[in-house]
Amino acid sequence: MAILLPNIPQYPAIYFGILKAGGVCVSCNPVFTVAELNYQLKDSGAGTVFCMDHPDLYSTASKAVSGTDVKTVVVCNIKSYLPKAKGFVGSLFGKIPKAGTYDPDHLHLDNIVKTFPPEPPKVKINPTEDIALILYTGALPALLKGHPSRTPTLCSISWRWKSGCVSPMSREKDLKNSDTGVFTAILDSFPGITVSDKR
Repeated sequence: MAILLPNIPQYPAIYFGILKAGGVCVSCNPVFTVAELNYQLKDSGAGTVFCMDHPDLYSTASKAVSGTDVKTVVVCNIKSYLPKAKGFVGSLFGKIPKAGTYDPDHLHLDNIVKTFPPEPPKVKINPTEDIALILYTGALPALLKGHPSRTPTLCSISWRWKSGCVSPMSREKDLKNSDTGVFTAILDSFPGITVSDKR
């Protein structure tokens, strides 16, 4: 499942939702051209694309799915995460991006969230074998290369912290003295998200 989103609140929810459902997350660069995104979608075999409700991003995603395995395009609007007054005023003055016209077969994330209960499917995931993420490097379609990662790779930051330079006694003391017991790290993904591991 491909994510074509900038740093907006839906990104981490979609990212972790894909992982929890046993899917493979393919992070896409929001500034990719149609050709670059098309190459990445073909190469990864993504069947779904999450894109922002934005004239440029939606247009790019809509064109890039041609000739790929993508069957589902899900549109994410930033307005649903704004306070109601701010969302209303932003819409009134055209400050909230919108694609304007949509393919009738494309879905809207807000409608999906309202329609389906927030219960994850029961899936068996083998974290040492199943691919969790495909990261792409390179800037041109000819140079793009996907690098699959499994769950242990995604957890390596936490593991490094647990076995790193900080002494075990100090780490245990930090966790005990923490009001929230939250460990925060940046994941290896584009555009980069923060992870909280509540203890």
